[in-house]
Amino acid sequence: MTGTVVAWGDDTYGQTAVPSGLTDVVAVAAGQFHTLALQPDGTVTAWGRNDSGQADIPAGLGHVVAIATHRDHNLASISDGTVVAWGSNTNGEAAVPQGLTGVVSVAAGSTHSMALRSDGTVVAWGSDLMGQVDVPSGLTDVVAIDAGGHHSVAVKSDGTVVAWGWNRYGQSTLPRCLPASIGVSCTRFGSLVLLADQTLFGWGSDQNGETTIPSTCGVSAFNAGGYHILAIRVDGTLVGWGSNVNRQLDIPPGVNNVLAVAAGFHHSVALIGPTTRAATATALTSNPNPSVFHQPITASATVTPTSATSQTPTGTVDFFIDGFGIDSVPLNQAGTAHTEFQAPEVGTHPLIAIYNGDMNFAGSESGTVIQRVNAGATKTTLTSTPNPSALGQSVTLTANVTAIPPAGGIPVGTVTFTVDSTVLAAVSVDYRGVATATTSSLTAGTHTLGASFQDSFRYTTSSAALVTQQVNP
Repeated sequence: MTGTVVAWGDDTYGQTAVPSGLTDVVAVAAGQFHTLALQPDGTVTAWGRNDSGQADIPAGLGHVVAIATHRDHNLASISDGTVVAWGSNTNGEAAVPQGLTGVVSVAAGSTHSMALRSDGTVVAWGSDLMGQVDVPSGLTDVVAIDAGGHHSVAVKSDGTVVAWGWNRYGQSTLPRCLPASIGVSCTRFGSLVLLADQTLFGWGSDQNGETTIPSTCGVSAFNAGGYHILAIRVDGTLVGWGSNVNRQLDIPPGVNNVLAVAAGFHHSVALIGPTTRAATATALTSNPNPSVFHQPITASATVTPTSATSQTPTGTVDFFIDGFGIDSVPLNQAGTAHTEFQAPEVGTHPLIAIYNGDMNFAGSESGTVIQRVNAGATKTTLTSTPNPSALGQSVTLTANVTAIPPAGGIPVGTVTFTVDSTVLAAVSVDYRGVATATTSSLTAGTHTLGASFQDSFRYTTSSAALVTQQVNP
């Protein structure tokens, strides 16, 4: 999808003076004092400061599929898997390693460069003063990369994050218990990731409020500049934070339907899609509601235009429970998406669905549906072996505890065994749902054996049918 370019903030070198007639842009990038735009035909346009040749497009450059810049050098990923670099090369940052192929994306730091290859490995070059091009040994399965001033970050396919390089501000020290991530972008001295639940998390320098992230959910994309960050919500609106010394956070009126953003050191760039995208409403339901523990639940989201149209929204809906993403599902021909899941615990859980929009329809977010999950019912059965038994012989009482459908799983709790209404033992249920107790002190005659299961949270209590134990003299 293409759009037009809007830029604001510092214009000392003309970096926000978008060239007249520049349209049909598919991607943008912002450096310290210059700006890049990529068009569908694979050509690149640059404007702004040119002291290092960063605005001089190499002759014959074409078939570009991705662009990157940070300070005053540029990288272009070519459709054949190669990389072209130009601009400042004082630290070898524009000297692409010979034979580098299979590249699918690129990232530029202040004085170093990175490339992600199709096999999930990372290549880095340029200044290594802070260890920023020392890619950790064995790093594979990478799906996203970015470079800060003097550090590097990679996101793996399992959502884990790896960082290396300069660490004066903690930008290369990962926070404990960092949730699964799906994207990354770096300020000069900080790191930020897009989480699977479409929220953002940051660490490192907060001197300008870069990692003091506004309470924003439903983020579809974001970009970190030198000292500020821009994020796109699913409805196509824009939010920014960090330094505003050059009014780079003063988003111009009418900046909606944003397709992509780029944050420079002191200026901002947005790629604006067609203003004719129709508004939508997303309705969410869950069934059954209430449910019981470990019971499958189906969440259904229906996306409808808010005004009359003959078209049906397409694209994907992201489902969330307790703020965590559980699935991303394409809309069907009726404009509905379904997903099946199990709630993590007994209690109440907020559900939301976020439609990400398409070329003709803007994204929208559902209201919150509260999913109630009740404790699952159980059944307890009791047997004794041997029965009858001899006086003084050991008798084993075995209780089997099962969940009664639609509840599922293996109940975990305690079984209390009784003999003639007197407690014999309280035993934890094992991984099979089984508990046993043994006694050899039964007197001759008949005895009434009992077993009661109790779990204070996930499952209801249940008692087995009483068993008569015959003990022969």
